[in-house]
Amino acid sequence: MAIIECPNCGKKISDRSPACTGCGLTSNDRVSYIAPPENTDDCDSNKEIGINRTAKKGVLRQIAKTVATLGLLTVCVFTAVMWIETNKRKGPSDRELQTAAFIHSQQPVKQRLRAPSTAEFPSFYFQIYRDGDTFTVRSHVDAQNSFGAKLRKQYICTLKYKGGDIASPQNWVVASVDIE
Repeated sequence: MAIIECPNCGKKISDRSPACTGCGLTSNDRVSYIAPPENTDDCDSNKEIGINRTAKKGVLRQIAKTVATLGLLTVCVFTAVMWIETNKRKGPSDRELQTAAFIHSQQPVKQRLRAPSTAEFPSFYFQIYRDGDTFTVRSHVDAQNSFGAKLRKQYICTLKYKGGDIASPQNWVVASVDIE
């Protein structure tokens, strides 16, 4: 225990007293007033003079938490923006257009059959070639002939997509239908 001089009023007090008896300066307030010792040769170079180390650690922790929170928030915002930009719909996908072309090719093929109500189109087996907005569908249809026998016929149908809703038949123009 040492006797020190209050940095505020100059009264001699114990270094362990919670507050100055002369002016009421608390020991926490006194820490910021402590001057470095006259002879710094005896000081440990790892200690900082006149700074409350606990308070400094608390401030540094708070700064670290704030930086970590801001960093995490930045990553979340960046991820959300990238996800939104990646998943923006700029119109129907190529696969959606190809499927719509296959579906819209079935009606003109049915119109050229002897028994259109018996027409059965494959679920998965079809080929589509695309050239801009023109789609060429190559597939087959199973349908009865005029004698009631079910026959498989290959067909090629070329359609042009005019834009708009891909499900609407008005947005598709049939260029040609060839049934073999």
